[in-house]
Amino acid sequence: MLTTPISSWRSSIDKVTLYFIIVFDDKYKNIMRQYQVDLTLGVFFIIVLVASLRGRYHFINRNYSGIITEIRWRDNTHGLPDIKLNGEWIFLDVPDSKIATFIQVGDSVVKETGTSEIKVYKKNIKGKWFEKIFH
Repeated sequence: MLTTPISSWRSSIDKVTLYFIIVFDDKYKNIMRQYQVDLTLGVFFIIVLVASLRGRYHFINRNYSGIITEIRWRDNTHGLPDIKLNGEWIFLDVPDSKIATFIQVGDSVVKETGTSEIKVYKKNIKGKWFEKIFH
């Protein structure tokens, strides 16, 4: 037979229930915080990946060729020059930056659509053209 009144059982059950709610609530909050951090990092990674792929697609589909008649360095281009080919300014992007320190006025530059290669032709001291390929 029951020796304790039902009301005391109820209060004991309520205390245990309250304890589990508090403990699980803290664990739940910690788990949710971790999911929030993971989700934020995942979204950031996807945005960076999409931007990178989009930039790569733009670079692969770009083409230009001609003799460099002028090079200009602007302040807001993160150290990348603009080159003038055939009277038109070509703004070098990050993938194009590999040629930035190598090129000079009078060099010939060829970037074909569908490839990541940039070919730079220079004259050596003897006046003979040589080719340097940048991947």
